[in-house]
Amino acid sequence: NLLRNFWATYTIDSSGSVGYQSDIIAHSNGTIYISYSDVTNGDLKCAKSIDNGDSWETSIADDTSAGSFNSIASPDQSTIYISFTDGANVKFSKSSNGGSNWATTVAVSSGSQQMTSITSPASGTVYISYRDIAIPSLKFTKSTDDGQTWSTSTIDSSGNVGSYPSIT
Repeated sequence: NLLRNFWATYTIDSSGSVGYQSDIIAHSNGTIYISYSDVTNGDLKCAKSIDNGDSWETSIADDTSAGSFNSIASPDQSTIYISFTDGANVKFSKSSNGGSNWATTVAVSSGSQQMTSITSPASGTVYISYRDIAIPSLKFTKSTDDGQTWSTSTIDSSGNVGSYPSIT
């Protein structure tokens, strides 16, 4: 089978219940980032490869939540943004040095938030779509100052909407 020659599988992290709700982003220079939940330790993690996935290193992006419904964006090779929820809040973790150090803030702190999706067209500009389950709706929050402040709006609240949003 020809396809067998083109695919390779790698284990990135196998310590406990890891890999839940993963998301991936890749750059043309071979840098790849994967965000995922470590349920065993209650951590949100990020895996990084700088050689097209041949080798990996992992870091903890947030140690206060396993990072439910996480999503990852990376506007350049060293800047990483991850959105996720802790059941009540939309949280935002960022690294400006390729995952060596992380800072986490709350982007939205009202209601019961789920299912985030993040994109970043340029370093410092971040867009997150998510579902508010308290009042079923699709919402959008944005920051143009690297996550220091956020502006939130409701996109749609007619009916049971907002599940599994995707933003690019």
